[in-house]
Amino acid sequence: MRTNYGIRTAYTLGAAMVAAAIIYFFASGWEALGRTAQITLSVLLTALFYGAAYALSASPRTAWLSKVAAVTGCIAFGASVALVGRIYNSHADSYGLFLLWSVPALGFAIVTRYWPFKLLAFILLHITVYAYADVAPWLMRVEDPYAWLVVAAVIATINVLLYMWLERKHSGEKLITTLTLLMVWAQLIILSNSLIFDDAGLWLNILFAAWALRCILHALNSQEEGKRLLTIAGVFIALFAISKYIELTIHYWNLSFFGLGLLFVAALLVGCTWFIRFLNRYYDGPTEAGATQKDDPSRPADSDTLGSENPAPKPRRKPAFDVQGILWSVVSAVGVLIGFSSLVGMIMIIAEDAAQHVLAFVSVALVLASMLLRAKLPAPVRFTVSLIAALTGTVIIVGTESIAYALLYLVLTVFVWLRTEGRFGPAMFYLLANIYVYQLADLAFPDPYDRGWNLLALLFVLNLIVFGLAWKGLLGAAKSKHQQRVAYVALLGLGLMLTWDDYGSTYRHLAASIIFFIALTALLISQAQRSQRFYFRWGVAAWSLFLAVKYYETAWKLLHKSFSLACAGLIVIGIAVWLDRRSGISSLQETSFMRTARATVATLLVLQALLLGAAIYTNEAALRGGTEITLKLAPIDPRSMLQGDYVQLRYDISTVPNPGAEDGDKIQVVLKPGQDGVYVYDRLYKPGEELGTGEVVLKGTRKYASEVTYGIENYFIPEGTGAKVEEEAKYARVIVSRSSNGMIVELLPKP
Repeated sequence: MRTNYGIRTAYTLGAAMVAAAIIYFFASGWEALGRTAQITLSVLLTALFYGAAYALSASPRTAWLSKVAAVTGCIAFGASVALVGRIYNSHADSYGLFLLWSVPALGFAIVTRYWPFKLLAFILLHITVYAYADVAPWLMRVEDPYAWLVVAAVIATINVLLYMWLERKHSGEKLITTLTLLMVWAQLIILSNSLIFDDAGLWLNILFAAWALRCILHALNSQEEGKRLLTIAGVFIALFAISKYIELTIHYWNLSFFGLGLLFVAALLVGCTWFIRFLNRYYDGPTEAGATQKDDPSRPADSDTLGSENPAPKPRRKPAFDVQGILWSVVSAVGVLIGFSSLVGMIMIIAEDAAQHVLAFVSVALVLASMLLRAKLPAPVRFTVSLIAALTGTVIIVGTESIAYALLYLVLTVFVWLRTEGRFGPAMFYLLANIYVYQLADLAFPDPYDRGWNLLALLFVLNLIVFGLAWKGLLGAAKSKHQQRVAYVALLGLGLMLTWDDYGSTYRHLAASIIFFIALTALLISQAQRSQRFYFRWGVAAWSLFLAVKYYETAWKLLHKSFSLACAGLIVIGIAVWLDRRSGISSLQETSFMRTARATVATLLVLQALLLGAAIYTNEAALRGGTEITLKLAPIDPRSMLQGDYVQLRYDISTVPNPGAEDGDKIQVVLKPGQDGVYVYDRLYKPGEELGTGEVVLKGTRKYASEVTYGIENYFIPEGTGAKVEEEAKYARVIVSRSSNGMIVELLPKP
């Protein structure tokens, strides 16, 4: 099944790249096309994907690709609506665009139950709400920042109600249930931010705590969804704790605060240890049959004692997930961040000039204490304390530039790495050890001319040695397997860095690139034959990144981007076809909703056509009878004028004296023709006033101070013509529609 998804992903990626090539081909010469051609292409963009979706639905072997094409068609509809707005420069509020886009997405989600449509509809509806809130008049009357408190509270409330309804009535709807849950957590963290909502901070923190307690209790009582729910709760509780610490640090930067931070970490670790022991007793029951309450403090006061005729209580059923692992992960993350910051902050305040030396002594003492008490401390506590101590070296070495301290922390980190078990812990200390090796080598053997290439090469050799030791099992049976993988990923990353042209000489860069490509390609072939999934996947990721970087370094400016995308897409499709035939995945058959729900799908397609047609008709009607004017371009910094394949423009009318509005407010200005026929700013428009001969009204938005934008600041150009446009463009011919929106027709060297 994983192979099936891999091949389908390759097909989808290849098709997307080819489609992007087609779009980019037309986009690169967009302004050279007439308005009719632009509108036609915008409509055909959507029709192309829906047509492909229907054609692919004919065969059960390609039905899955039909679904992908239908989703792409829905995305293309949104792009078409945006392109129509771009063509007419309609100044429509963004919430209208997203609302229009969300209609077919929501329709497809309800009809097809296909998860990409549900995800797209959920995202679009939330963006619509946020975009509407940004321009809603009734919200603008609410004093900032409490307008956004209202918005976040409304979104959180809606998602809470939707989550509870789905949880009770539609428990099988996993995707939307998870998304609503994530949105509730995110909104509650935003609402609890005292830096934004200082007056309401306390009550909103209580609200967050109540929601967290509710979710934890529900997770512990859920056998099927408990792990997912508790993991999500753990992540957001950790984010909440970290955000509270940052807020408190900003408000209270003193010795007492950092001391309390360390006490909090200690209490957190002790409390977590006790809670884990409580859970174990709670789920396992008495440790021995017939034990007394004194022997087992987890039993209630009225429980049966030794000699009772009643049998001992049965052990309770444990959750079907690792509560301890999730809880310790959250506690360790919070403890490391707060403990490290508090330790460094407190010692810097106390010791001042000698802070680095005191910090080094304390960190070494912490590591030694955690190792001496190894038998008495739980592994997560040892990991948290040791990582806090090891991280202090990054601050000390940067502050002192001392070889001795770099060597000390390297030895300390390697010692802890060798003594740490598990997966994540050793990987963290191994990463730190690599950092300290680099810092030590940089201090001992400065490499100013090669910009660190020799140091990276040294790290590569050391990681290769570690990989070899792990491969031979010389690091211990438990550690060797995981360490082999960590060293392999490190080798891929370092190998990629050695091939970048920012490091070393041209010949060395070329040699490293050739060696890396040949070695990695051979390695991938051998791993594919041995079914080494981990090594193969990471190798493919590194191989793909290498090719992308080499393309950017060499062929980015030599080849047309649409040609490059098309070639890459065809290569990916070719690989997918080869894998498909080799694995026989194409024999898997299914049906597409493009066939099973024809009438409903056809209704949705007609609805999209009507919506797009209405947008085009409305804008065309507003533009018909518009006034053509010429505007002078204001001088602009050449370094910021070119943005990819469009130019960023500024006009003389972009500066309006005393616009009389807040930043972001909509305004209207009156333009009048000058002596040379070029239009200039005259005054702010007052609703209902009569215009003089030749005067026009143009809508704009106050950006800041006296700067105003009119939606005609970006102009797409054919690829490779930017320098010429930058040099020659002095004026812009613009059509102002009857609705007072501007649309650029062309750039001119003279009026």
